[in-house]
Amino acid sequence: MLDRTGALDIDRKERRRSSPIEPPKVAPAQRISSFSEAKLGFDPETAKREASRCLQCPSPQACLRGCPAGNDVPRAFWHIERGEFIEAANVFRETSNLPEICSRAGH
Repeated sequence: MLDRTGALDIDRKERRRSSPIEPPKVAPAQRISSFSEAKLGFDPETAKREASRCLQCPSPQACLRGCPAGNDVPRAFWHIERGEFIEAANVFRETSNLPEICSRAGH
């Protein structure tokens, strides 16, 4: 899946055309009487579709350089895109003891 330069051989233009998917939310009438999560998160298939929007930019990747935790976001998204959720979580655990926080900070 790598091209001759060592970068992932993917159609970045096609990936740019896909629109982001908004995570489902609890209705406001239910939120005002609860401290439960407002955003419900993605099911596995939706998470894979959303992760497939990652352009997998060649180095240096702006998302990796800009991540305060130093997470390898493209590598984690590559795993998520393939349904390898444990592997993706392990990527985030390499640089963070609290990887769950990253999903909240991005919203």
